[in-house]
Amino acid sequence: MYCSGSMKAQAAIEYLMTYGWALLVIAVVISVLYLFMAPYLNTTSCNLESGFLCNKPQPEFVRDASANKIKMNIRLHNTLPTGVTVTKVACSLKRPENIEEGDATSFSSNNHIDRGSYSDFIGVVCKDGQGNDLSANSYKSGSVIRVNIKVWYKKDEQISDVVFTASGSAVGKVV
Repeated sequence: MYCSGSMKAQAAIEYLMTYGWALLVIAVVISVLYLFMAPYLNTTSCNLESGFLCNKPQPEFVRDASANKIKMNIRLHNTLPTGVTVTKVACSLKRPENIEEGDATSFSSNNHIDRGSYSDFIGVVCKDGQGNDLSANSYKSGSVIRVNIKVWYKKDEQISDVVFTASGSAVGKVV
């Protein structure tokens, strides 16, 4: 003998269990996607070749409306086993291998970085793909900019005037 009330209760429980499991699977899939995609959703990053770190703090991209330029402020941490003297820093839309010294901003003072230390490089003028100054009119405050970075430096312990380079990329918001 069946009771019609218990059949309705069983159907309701089966309905809730079926959709409950489906919602649980959807929540797990979304959590896993977020876990793996979160690093790529970050709008600020900076990566340079071995020897330098540039991500603490992240580079800052500034609209210099009076000069109609985008400028980058970057802190370079020296992780090489020797001190270095940074001579030039470039910020460009060009591929790293195509960035030339003429695209870079020169630094003649406060450019020595001891081993394990850092130095700030303020006002690095960013260039477009043709080597022209990147126009401040092209970027509004809050827009994301992706550039390539190249650093020219000399090691303290070297005898000759050999200049080394380190390349990388940066992503940040224009302020």
